Amino acid sequence: MPGPGTPAWKQVLAWALRRPPGSWLLHAAHRFLPAFQPIGVLAVILDPEGRVLLLDHVTRAEFPLGLPGGWLNRAERPEDGLRRELHEELGVEVASSRYLLSVPHRNGDGQPYGLTLVFAVELAPGAAGHLSAEILGSAWLPPGEASSTLRDFEAQAVRLAASPPPAHPV
Repeated sequence: MPGPGTPAWKQVLAWALRRPPGSWLLHAAHRFLPAFQPIGVLAVILDPEGRVLLLDHVTRAEFPLGLPGGWLNRAERPEDGLRRELHEELGVEVASSRYLLSVPHRNGDGQPYGLTLVFAVELAPGAAGHLSAEILGSAWLPPGEASSTLRDFEAQAVRLAASPPPAHPV
């Protein structure tokens, strides 16, 4: 029910968008033109010795050394985006992934504007890779040493990935 003083144009617009074909257009807009909320995916990759893979990213100014990953494309599932990003950055294939944590992005005034999802990743056997043009170099570091160069949430993800996954109750 419109409140007192609601402009007539708002009432007409609401009326038009609540019935076909307006409702169909509104549904299509929500489905195909979502609001831009950047969602990132990062991977914690451990080698058999328990060291974590860090990449020196060309485009990351404040923390250039970090976990591999990037931004999801529109309507891309996180697991698919993770596989794509690892293939693009490293030329490797993912055998399995396990969700670890999520952290909101914050802009300059502290307001959230996006989200990063972090996964523990096991690479496919025999995955020979290459570094993309957006990567300056890579290093395998022990988790403690790696954590000192990472953002806090990345260090937390490394600790989670290095510990055994939680048991599921029966």
